[in-house]
This record gives sequence, C-alpha cells and structure tokens, in this order.
Amino acid sequence: MSLKEDISRILGPEKVSGAPDVLAAHAGDKWYASVLPEAVVFPESTEDVSLLLRYASSMNIPVTARGGGVGYVGGCVPVRGGISLSLERMNRILEISPEDGVAVVEPGVITADLQREARALGWFYPPDPASRKECSIGGNIATNAGGPRCLKYGVTRAYVLGLTVVLASGEVVECGGRTHKNKTGFDIGDLFIGSEGMLGIITRAVLRLIPHPEAFGALSAGFPQFPLAAAAVQRILNSGHLPSALEITDSFTLRAARNYLGGQRPAFRLPRPPDCGSGRQAARRA
Repeated sequence: MSLKEDISRILGPEKVSGAPDVLAAHAGDKWYASVLPEAVVFPESTEDVSLLLRYASSMNIPVTARGGGVGYVGGCVPVRGGISLSLERMNRILEISPEDGVAVVEPGVITADLQREARALGWFYPPDPASRKECSIGGNIATNAGGPRCLKYGVTRAYVLGLTVVLASGEVVECGGRTHKNKTGFDIGDLFIGSEGMLGIITRAVLRLIPHPEAFGALSAGFPQFPLAAAAVQRILNSGHLPSALEITDSFTLRAARNYLGGQRPAFRLPRPPDCGSGRQAARRA
C-alpha cells in the first residue's frame, strides 16, 4: 500500500494529495530551497493532525508543517521522502471576545484577516510581518514573527496566551490559557513560539488583543548623511515618544517602494530643523 493510500485510509481521500501540481506547490517557500514531498495532507482539525503524526511516527516518516508558505528561511520545505502538512484548511477565527480582549484562531488564519475582523470590533492585533496579507498565524507563532511595529508593541510572543499543540507522537498538549495574567507554573507554551515547528504543530491559538488606537500617522524625513538620520532616531526615543515603527532606508530603496506602491503626493512639508545640516530639506514627505 502506498503512502497516499495509507493516509487516505486514516483521514479520508479528500484530505491527501499526490498530484504533481499539488506536490510542486508545497515543495518550498519564497526562497530557493525546494524538495518535493511524497504526499500533501490537508487536515481540518486537531484530531486529524494527531492521527497523521501518530501514523508518521510509527512509520518513521518526517512531517513538515506548512502555513502560508511565504517565509524566506526554508521552514516549510519538506524533508526528502516526507509529508507536507498544509494547515490552509484550518483557517477559522473561532472567537473574538471584546469582553476580555481575546481571539481564538486556527493556525491557517491569515494575519491580515484577523486584524481586519478585530478592527471591526474596535480591537487591535499589533504584530505586522511584511507578508501579513498572505502569512498565517500558525507560521507567525512558529517563527515568532515581528514587523516594524514591534518597536512599540513587541513581537508575536507578546500576544500568545495559550496554544494547542500536537507533538510528534500525536499527543495533544494544551499550554497556557486565555487569561492575560497567567504566571503560575512553567510557561510550556513559550517553548513552541519561534521553534520553527521542531517541537510540535500548533493547531489552535489564544491571542491577546488590545484596544485599537484612535489614529495612525506616517512621516518620511530626508537627511543629507546617514549619521544624522540615526541621531534623529535616538533623539525621538530620548524625547519620551515611542512611535509604533521607525525605519531607515536609502533614497533608492524608498523610491522603488513608492513606485511599486503608487506613492501619493506629499500632504505637507516640514521646515528644516537647524541642527540637521544645510542645503537639504529635513522632511520630504508626510
């Protein structure tokens, strides 16, 4: 009996594929590493994941979890001869609770979708990896994803209250809970955050939300020399202000980004501060 037939018998034929195009689509991430799996499995519940891992463990078959598949570190590239475990069907937002600022989600939920649904209720999920429109919550937790806003709000780890994880043996482990202050005992769930799936596969996450800020604003400032730009960042932080994000980039990269995004015209210009040098405007766009 083939691997695909074995898994079909355990989970059902609709949850496993050996089609060449499906194998190719699940062979790598957005970097260059790529290995064709022997089969791609699409679980729809924690029980499905547990059953698969029990089987794979007994047969010594490697399993690699896959979320959005948009990473650049090879984390979702299958081991040769192994199984690609795609979590794309486990994509439900199970709960968003304004009463206690908690969201309960499956690992395949796209980060931007959670942020949009939370925003509709006046709440905010701050982590903002650059790929948030296509990356998954499970992948964010597995890589402890950050993003520009981590300066003020922290990385994914700061928003994980509880996890349901399936170990390689198929055993299901519940870590943490849904309370914001949970300080008793060992923080087992923290081991899985940023572990790249090496310790287990996340099948459910309880996430902390915060009230949504009243407004966001963005400012682009130009400097004649890099040390002046770095000094400006330090002065902003020393002044007692903590922006949600601070980025330094060269003019070539900024121009390319604006061309790609279809940059807007400047809303206003700021005068040049007296200590930022002469002959160049201190702020180009806001």
